[in-house]
Amino acid sequence: MSDHYTTPQWLDRDGGHRLAYHKSAGKTPGIVFLGGYASDMTGTKAQFLDQWCRENGRSYLRFDYLGHGQSSGR
Repeated sequence: MSDHYTTPQWLDRDGGHRLAYHKSAGKTPGIVFLGGYASDMTGTKAQFLDQWCRENGRSYLRFDYLGHGQSSGR
């Protein structure tokens, strides 16, 4: 897996928590990936959408919820 999928950016939250996310620039309307059960921002659905957005020039945001994937917390 490339570094693009494994090295997130971070949003620092109150209480010391950090949300991990990836954001790609592009035209609007953009796509936001909201993961579901057992699905995080590095899964196959999120990666497929990332590739589609890059190929079609769309902005894209994907993130892991608090306590899920690469984000902090339980």
